[in-house]
Order: sequence, then structure tokens, then C-alpha cells
Amino acid sequence: MRADLLHQVADLRDVTNAVLLTHNVDFAFLQSVAMTYLRRCGDPALTILADADCAAASYGAQRELLDGIGTRYRVVPIRMHPGFVFHPKALLLTGPQQATLYVGSGNLTFGGMRQNGEVWSRYTVAEDGLAVFEEFRAYVSNLLSRVPLAGSIMSELEDAYDPQTKLWTGTAPAGEPTLLGRAGGGASLLDTLAAAIGPEPVDELVVCSPYFDVDGDALAALRARIPHKNSLLLHPSRGSTLVPEAWARAGEGMVRRPCEIRHPHEMGDRPAFVHAKLYAAIRGDDAIVIQGSANCTRAALLMEGARGNAELMAVVRTSAATFRRDWIDKLPEVEGAELLPARSEEHTSELQ
Repeated sequence: MRADLLHQVADLRDVTNAVLLTHNVDFAFLQSVAMTYLRRCGDPALTILADADCAAASYGAQRELLDGIGTRYRVVPIRMHPGFVFHPKALLLTGPQQATLYVGSGNLTFGGMRQNGEVWSRYTVAEDGLAVFEEFRAYVSNLLSRVPLAGSIMSELEDAYDPQTKLWTGTAPAGEPTLLGRAGGGASLLDTLAAAIGPEPVDELVVCSPYFDVDGDALAALRARIPHKNSLLLHPSRGSTLVPEAWARAGEGMVRRPCEIRHPHEMGDRPAFVHAKLYAAIRGDDAIVIQGSANCTRAALLMEGARGNAELMAVVRTSAATFRRDWIDKLPEVEGAELLPARSEEHTSELQ
């Protein structure tokens, strides 16, 4: 569970292009903190794709503080089908000799980049090859089809992959997809997740999410779709929308673990909100971990076609032992956090 993505970004060198996907934008954090780290890695041209309503609200609240929008960086608002949101989180960084891609759960905010318990998958051309970078390119191109007059923005994406200036580019071999995404069309994300996991029963199904439907609909559908012997649900000890009614309907026979992570601090360890989202299937000694932006909600997992959120997930294939060490063990159970939050009006939203 990486808590600070920006430190990793600052360690890179000669980055000329950056493309960032986020649900929400904290412009003050972007200009005062995030841009500082980007300057250290090469001061790249930055293009941000963000949810249209979230970006407008944040801009309206912070506009008097802004001095770099349109010059130091560009924000492209993406609007989904009414009632749904643009929700992927990713960061592409490219330069003449290298490319790095992060796909995960954190927004462009202090919490998402530095404080929360988030999950991020990191890819480099040297270690992972070109295929995942071409998948991301295709996904962003699909997103830009929703943007009117997107020619100049598409040019920025193409510049990040320009074979004349990016020596790492080439032909990517075909293979199993690493990225699973929705962008306002096609099958539901649950269908895509199930296909990646495969039809054979799994020994254990693990779900980690902060947000759920008020009736537990997505959790129930996920458990019905993936045949499993045992199941584990991880959720933050505070701030989750898992209400008692949802758990009673969808969680029968499932082990529930309220959890948190803690960051070292000069005044003592401080708890951090677990904002990570992942769905894992363990078979014997192997684990398939699908992690990224999608909460366990109808809007994220169950919608088909134009309806539903835009989401992006990364498939990680690893050993069961590594999964337990690097994911499960990093989310310790919080004793005395057995009470679930009472139902409220905000829990009825499908927009998470």
C-alpha cells in the first residue's frame, strides 16, 4: 500500500510528457506540491483528464489561487452518461529513453497522492515491455472520443509516444491484457473481471473497497459471479459506506475485516484512510489481483453500455504468499471497529 506516489515520481529523470487521469483535482495541491515534484523529474508538459463536475467545482472554489492552468498544465474535463462519473486514476510519464506508468486508486489530492492507503501498479518499458503502454494509449484515446474538438489534446497524447523523440517506442507483442477499463461502452466491468479470473472456482475471493451500494448489490453480484470456497472483505475502519443492511444481504458467510494503515509521525503514528480498491482470486499457490479505481458499487462494476462510471484496473498475477505479504498483511485489522455506519442519504448515491 503505497502512501506517497510523488516521491517515486521525483526519482525519475528527463521526463518530457505527463498524462494524468483523476476523478477529483485539488488545484492548490497540484500547484503548490505536485508540480514541485514534477519539476524535479524534468518539468514535463502535463495534461490532466478529470471528471467534469469535480473539476468545475474545485476550480470554482480555488480559482483565485490559480496561476498555471492553460500554461503550466492543461485540464481536460470528461463527462460521462448522466448520473455517472469519470473515475480512473493513472499517471503516464515519458521521456526520450524511458516510460513509466502508474495505475491505481489515488486522486490528484493530498490524500490520494500522499496520505491515504492507496494501491498503485507500476510499469516500465524496461521491466514490463511495451504492451501495457499501448493498452493505456488506446484507453486514453477512447476517453478523448468523448471530448469535443479534442485534436490538440490527442496531439499531446501522440507526442508522449512520438517515435521520433521517444526511443523506447516500437511494436508491442500481443498477449493477455494487463489493463481492464471502461469508458462509456461495452461490457460491464464485472464481466471483464470475471473473464480475467476465469471460470474455475477459487479457494478465496478477497475484496477491498471503501464504498458500497446501500443494498450491497454489487458485492452480492460479485460473489455470485466468482465461484469461491472462502471470501474476505477488507474495508476502512472509518469512512466506509458499508451499512448493516448491505452486509446482512451480501456478506453472509464472508469474513469481514475493518482495517487501517498508519504512517510514522513525529507525534506518534497517525491513521490513514484506506482508499484502496482491489479484487483478488486465490487458487492454490497463485493469485490474480485486479486493483485500481473501481469501488464495489453498481456504478463501477455492474453497468453496461453507455451507463456506468469510467474506471481503470490493472491485473497483477503473483503468488498467493506474495499477495498475502504485500497486500493483506499491509492492512491490519482494527480491533473494536466492529460497528458499521448507519444508513444515510449520501449512501444512496451511485456516483462513487
